[in-house]
Amino acid sequence: MKNTQIFLTFIISVLLSFSAIGKTYYLEGDSRLGSRFKTRIASGPVPFDKRYQDMSVKQQAIIRSNYENMPVDETPPFPRHGLQSIYRPLIKYQNLAQRLRRGDLIAIALIDEKGMAKEVEVYAAPDKEIAQFLATLLLEIAYDPGICSGKPCQTEYLIDVGLDIKF
Repeated sequence: MKNTQIFLTFIISVLLSFSAIGKTYYLEGDSRLGSRFKTRIASGPVPFDKRYQDMSVKQQAIIRSNYENMPVDETPPFPRHGLQSIYRPLIKYQNLAQRLRRGDLIAIALIDEKGMAKEVEVYAAPDKEIAQFLATLLLEIAYDPGICSGKPCQTEYLIDVGLDIKF
């Protein structure tokens, strides 16, 4: 792969289509050698740098679509520093491992009422190494806990990522 830079695109899988949302958000990485333009390393239908409560009602609906029958007055757990706290380390790991992976990466983390992950179950991953990395990452980051009946509660957080390689 001489002089070829490989860029990973992580696509958030959601029940709503991009056409219904009308906007795609990008997570930017470093600039390519000789350019001042940053590369797009991830794309999705919600901002990567916002907390759940800072998102628009439409963006929150995208996140909520992963939770069947969630009452309107309840909120799901969400990474305290936005999705970038998951995506940046995943991309860095992928680049440092120098091993290109394609496929689904699906996991559920049990988040307690203090915003800490107590356990993680990985349901799909291209290989064991990235599954272990994701599980460890999800256990280490901080979350805003889910809200049930007006109080923080223990809830599951779903991450469903499609790994793809873009040249």
